[in-house]
Amino acid sequence: MNTNPPADIAIQTQRALDLHRKGNFLIAQQLYAKILEVDPKNFDAVHGSGLIALQLKNFTVALGYINQAIVERPDYFRPYSNRGLILKELKNYDLAIESFNYAMHLRPGQADVYFNRGIVFHELGRLQEALADYDAAIKLNGDLGVAHLNRAEALVGLERFDDAVLAYQSFLRINPNHADSTYRLALALKELKDLTGALASLDRAIQIRENFAEAHFLKGSILEELNNIISAIECYNRALIIEPEYTECYFRRALALYELGEFDRAVHDYNSVLQRSPDHVDSYIHRGLALYESKNYESALQSYDVALSLRSNDPQIYINRGVVFEAMDNHAAAVADYERAIFLDPGLPEAFINRGVARRGLGHLEAALSDHDHALILRPGDAVAYYNRGLVLHQLRLLPAAADSYKQAIHFNPGMAKAHNNHGLVLAELQQLDAAIANYDNAIALNSHFYDAHWNKALALLLSGHWGLGWVLYERWGWSGQHKRGRQRELSAPLWSGTGSLRNKSIFLYPEQGLGDSIQFCRYVSNLSSLGARVILQTPKPLHDIFSRLEGVAALISAQDPVPASDFQLPLPSLPAVFKTEVDSVPLSRPYLKPDNTKVAKWGVRLGQKTKLRIGVVWSSTSNYKNDAQRSMEFAQFQLALPMEGFEFICLQREIKPADKDAVAQRPDIRIVGADLHDFDETAAVIQNLDLVISTCTSVPHLSGAMGIPTWLLLAHTPDWRWLLHREDSPWYGSIKLYRQAANWDWGPVLARVREDLLGLLDSTATCRANVAK
Repeated sequence: MNTNPPADIAIQTQRALDLHRKGNFLIAQQLYAKILEVDPKNFDAVHGSGLIALQLKNFTVALGYINQAIVERPDYFRPYSNRGLILKELKNYDLAIESFNYAMHLRPGQADVYFNRGIVFHELGRLQEALADYDAAIKLNGDLGVAHLNRAEALVGLERFDDAVLAYQSFLRINPNHADSTYRLALALKELKDLTGALASLDRAIQIRENFAEAHFLKGSILEELNNIISAIECYNRALIIEPEYTECYFRRALALYELGEFDRAVHDYNSVLQRSPDHVDSYIHRGLALYESKNYESALQSYDVALSLRSNDPQIYINRGVVFEAMDNHAAAVADYERAIFLDPGLPEAFINRGVARRGLGHLEAALSDHDHALILRPGDAVAYYNRGLVLHQLRLLPAAADSYKQAIHFNPGMAKAHNNHGLVLAELQQLDAAIANYDNAIALNSHFYDAHWNKALALLLSGHWGLGWVLYERWGWSGQHKRGRQRELSAPLWSGTGSLRNKSIFLYPEQGLGDSIQFCRYVSNLSSLGARVILQTPKPLHDIFSRLEGVAALISAQDPVPASDFQLPLPSLPAVFKTEVDSVPLSRPYLKPDNTKVAKWGVRLGQKTKLRIGVVWSSTSNYKNDAQRSMEFAQFQLALPMEGFEFICLQREIKPADKDAVAQRPDIRIVGADLHDFDETAAVIQNLDLVISTCTSVPHLSGAMGIPTWLLLAHTPDWRWLLHREDSPWYGSIKLYRQAANWDWGPVLARVREDLLGLLDSTATCRANVAK
């Protein structure tokens, strides 16, 4: 019996194979099936049917055919190789490797077999074995492009990026227009920090495939890394035009917009992410940052609350939320969040630094200092910790230690402008003014628009007596930034610069700062009047009546009155600058404010016949001045300067602080008249009945000094600029004597000197009276 297939079967088999090779799977499969009906053991038909089933991803059917093909030709390597492919697809990796191994045994040196076994190793994560197989395949067939490509991917997995780049380049020499591989090359170059090469590769990928969203996105991220934020955003825009649902691209564009300070647009993009991915925690976190920068604190808190509901054990979210609470002056809530962050991760320096900031806000200075010290244990050399530590020490009045802490902050971050500025502030308080000015200059060099540094330099120059440059900076920077001098008036009349003629011109003067400043600078009214100006002076209500007798005033108006038309305008504190006042050229050493004689007489009657030296006293201010502690003291301390006998003391304060009332009540020699001091004209009438005024740095010594009444002024170690340094007199008021704290900032020696001088005054007065009696 003849077992060979008929001749037409051989022809049909060849036809089926040809159709198969051309990709006509359906017709080829039909022919294979007909052949197998006639010749069930036809190897080519069985093997071909298995390959078509594999190519159609019908892996179980494919495996059946290929196993039958192996039965028909057990010594042929190809069915074993194809069975390995099927088993790989069925995730039966061990049998797949065995099948490839047997194929290699039957026919060594087949590049595709090595390549396919390499794929199995690759999927198993056995990258070194995969790499060896890809290398073997390439050695056998250098033009096998996919082997170069897979080799590159294995090298990336092994983090051998240099070799991966070479492998991608080898693949691209074979397939130069392969956009995906060009993109993958860019990724590898980015890992090598070859950002220029990565950008060139991405440009090539985009040239090959213009609508390649991922390539535009990656290019944007690299440009962002190069700080080319605007171009990065343009790339993200293109990616989103191509793929409007590209969630990660919205997120990255939001980050870039945040860097540009476009916080509202950043929030919009974070919202776009969250519409597409409601559980995208990082978007809630970063949206909180953007909302915080926009000062939309309530919404920022809500964003962080959602983030915490999704990731409750993330200490950074608690830190971020604490910063928002801190901005809202909710220091206690901020501390609670920082403590939660510390509980979750005790090794976070930022949590301790921020808790220290919040504790300082609560006035818990020692605890704040401890936090900053602990942060420096966790991260020695942290400039931010040293800076904030300096703030606490400064507030504790530990000035040398504060200066050292700021100095350390500068050492570890020379570019921290605010550390230079604050170092200058401490040095100024230590009366090291040249060094302070040098620090302000350093801050300005780092940030030419650092308003505080310019302003502080102006004050240091004025305090040191360098009034020429001091006035220039005072004028230029006093209205800038945080409006240190107040907000500049929006008036139609131009500012008078000191050069234009005032003959037959009107000039509108107005107050800008405190009552004492108005008293100090109103002396220049007579200068303006002497230049032919018609002076219109606006004054606060408490000064209205006392200023009504000021020489040279043509019209006096209150703050509530309409501003009249004028040729020029100027705030009172600008007058020393426009007149180029120097320490030795302050105008009006004589008295220039006069009380109302009727009120003087009234108070003379009320105070009664003077049988003792009558002394006016002021020891504290009731203002909200931030450094009030440096110009006020408790009465219990101040009274140490006041002898118990020989004097009649008149309290010139309108109000007595609750903490002082009991101590004042224990001094019957102190008369309280504040309830009747309705304005400064009343106060001036009382002062005119006194022999002497003793006061801390409030508005009262300005008034008594302007009246020419002897005044003893008690000053902190580093006083306000107008009192200068190292002198007992003042160029502004001839009747004032200055009593200064020593470098230890202790009022005790100051009060002792005042008491001694009062007793000396009492003795000299008694001597004079005795001589008169004789």
